[in-house]
Amino acid sequence: MGTGTGILAFAALLLGAGEVVGLDIDPAAVLLAMENCKLNQLAPCLVGGTLACIRPEQRFDLALVNVLPDRIRASLALLADLVPAGGGMVVSGLLVDQQASYLQELSRLGLVEKRSRRSGEWAGCLMEKAA
Repeated sequence: MGTGTGILAFAALLLGAGEVVGLDIDPAAVLLAMENCKLNQLAPCLVGGTLACIRPEQRFDLALVNVLPDRIRASLALLADLVPAGGGMVVSGLLVDQQASYLQELSRLGLVEKRSRRSGEWAGCLMEKAA
């Protein structure tokens, strides 16, 4: 989610993911990611739109979420439902001062923090969906 240039989708494919879906609400980002697919000879499924574009029965073993929290808060429950028990979620694009409240929201949705990293004012976290 927040595929941007597609780099995280490409990394997932190169690291062995069988199926990758890149989602972004910005149509220009999806077009750029499509161009980068051609340049890198990679073929993730790229979707322009919101989480509502994803089939409700679809599940992802790992969700890579590179979105500022305020832009996704309304969709967090839907996003958490796409990750099965035992699945993971990497959230990035977090300002350190927003991290605690965002992780608290994710915790209420059954996601447990496994690891965090900070770099300057930014943070990223690995979450796991509780069984």
